[in-house]
Amino acid sequence: LRRHLVEWINRTYRVSPTDQVLFVTSFCFDLSVYDMFGVLAAGGSVRVATQGEIAEPDALIDILECEPVTLWDSAPAALAMLTPFLGERDARGRDRLRLVLLSGDWIPLPLPDEIRAAFPSAEVIALGGATECTVWSNHYPVAVVDPEWPSIPYGTPMANARYYVLDENLRPCSVGTPGDLHIAGDCVAVGYLGSPALTARKFLPDPWAPGPGERMYRT
Repeated sequence: LRRHLVEWINRTYRVSPTDQVLFVTSFCFDLSVYDMFGVLAAGGSVRVATQGEIAEPDALIDILECEPVTLWDSAPAALAMLTPFLGERDARGRDRLRLVLLSGDWIPLPLPDEIRAAFPSAEVIALGGATECTVWSNHYPVAVVDPEWPSIPYGTPMANARYYVLDENLRPCSVGTPGDLHIAGDCVAVGYLGSPALTARKFLPDPWAPGPGERMYRT
């Protein structure tokens, strides 16, 4: 967790003691792990939104405009819920939000530009992966969005993660050939607690690992 997720995110996206994340995610959702440990590890702070604030878009916008929040981390739908209300208000104090982390679901193509229009200093990052591989294992900084894209690109593996697209016989697929994504590296979990059969089906030996005994996760 520390090396794969916390240190890499903090180093790559320059998270520092001056940062504050607005905590709007359930503790049961794996991406909340970064909110709890990542920003604090960098010396920053966490602003925990109440259930009442989370239920009211205007209340969350008030926090983003009036409090020293610099980071947002959520599923896309949570931030998309705010965008219709942002245009109805006078823009003020919106230059502090500098980093928006979106993961856990498909990102609507218009959303990154809507975020940047409302928060001009915000860098939008798409993150993905599997809970079984320490929350996030790939990232994609979203710059210009091509309206012809079917979706925001999945991105590339983070440090300490390797991605393979394999066929049903676990052979690498050629470019353009559909296959199943397998994740390998230090990010891979030990397995499912109390479920050895499921662990054996999903966590497989990694034939391309740089060292012996490594495994990959079949997503």
